[in-house]
Amino acid sequence: MELEAVLRALVAAAIVDVPVIAARARRLAHEHAVWLAPYALGVAERRLANWTGARRAFEAALEYAPGASPVRLELATTCIALGDADAAIVHATRAHELEGDSARALGALAAALLAARRNHEALGMIERVLEIDPDDAASRSLAANIRASLRPRGGAIARIFRALLRKPRR
Repeated sequence: MELEAVLRALVAAAIVDVPVIAARARRLAHEHAVWLAPYALGVAERRLANWTGARRAFEAALEYAPGASPVRLELATTCIALGDADAAIVHATRAHELEGDSARALGALAAALLAARRNHEALGMIERVLEIDPDDAASRSLAANIRASLRPRGGAIARIFRALLRKPRR
């Protein structure tokens, strides 16, 4: 009961209140041998942008519940923030295996693939999210950004393409 209250508080709290709630989450993580306790601590650390602490807490949660997809999704995000795209892909892929084609699992996988500079694959994933939820503004924006990243920018071919598009001078 207290763990759920801490999680609810973490989601809704102003950032200035998070350190106090994080201290409570840390105490609960030491007192309770269940996945939700270190998960709550990980959420607190993430809200505080302590990415290393968040990763450690989420990994501790996985020791209790390796099949907890919310933990895998948080770890994917945390690994992206830490610059570990390969680990992010592993966790996002596992979350996708656990949840199937949910918008959040596909979105996490798209973000992890994008972090690994696998833009074509990321676009495929985010397009699947948009098939599930075409009104998801964040996914539409991400898809547009990925498409823009796939357009040629530099190099000889891009210069030729731009030259062909210019109006002729008279």
